[in-house]
Amino acid sequence: MADISEIRASIKGRMREATKVFRGQTGIFGILAREHGEVSSLLEQAIRTSSDQKRRELAEMIRIELLSHSKAEEQTFYSALKAFAETRGLAEHSQEEHEEIATRIRQAVWDNGGPEQQRANLERLRDLVEHHVETEEGDIFSRAQRLMPPEKSKLLAERFEELKLAEVERLSAEGVARPQTRERTTSDLSHH
Repeated sequence: MADISEIRASIKGRMREATKVFRGQTGIFGILAREHGEVSSLLEQAIRTSSDQKRRELAEMIRIELLSHSKAEEQTFYSALKAFAETRGLAEHSQEEHEEIATRIRQAVWDNGGPEQQRANLERLRDLVEHHVETEEGDIFSRAQRLMPPEKSKLLAERFEELKLAEVERLSAEGVARPQTRERTTSDLSHH
C-alpha cells in the first residue's frame, strides 16, 4: 500500500503531466514532465520532514527515481536529440548535468554527516534538479518538439517506460548499501 508521500508525489507529477498535455506536450515530453513533478515533490518532502528515518527513506526513493530516470532518458530522449545538430550540444550538456546530479544523490544518501548535513545535501540536489528541469522543459522541449515527429515521441515514451522500469528493479535490488571500495593492499602497491 502506498504511503501519503508516494500519493502526494504521484498526484503532483500527474498534475504537471496534465498541464503539459494541456499545452500540447504528450509522448516523451508528458512523461518526463510528470516524472519531474514527482521527484520535485519527493525532494520537498525529504527536506521538510522532521523525521530522520522518513528523510532516509525518501532519499532512497529519490535515488532510485533520479538514477532510473536519468538512465532511461539518456538512452531514449537524449539519444534521439543527438541525431539533430540543433539539439546535440544540449543533450550532451544535459548528460553532464545528470553526472552532477548522481554525485549529489550519493552525498544525500551516503554522507554520514548527520540529519542536518543530509538536509543540506538534499537542498543542493533539489536546486540542481530544478535548474536541470527548467532548462529541459524550456529550451530543450521547445526545440525537440519542433524537430521530433509525434510518432517518434510516442515510441520514445514507450521505450523510456520499459527502460525505467528495468532500472528501478535493478536499483531496488541493489538497495542503499554504500558502494564498496576495494582497499589497496601491499601487493597492489608493489605492482605500481
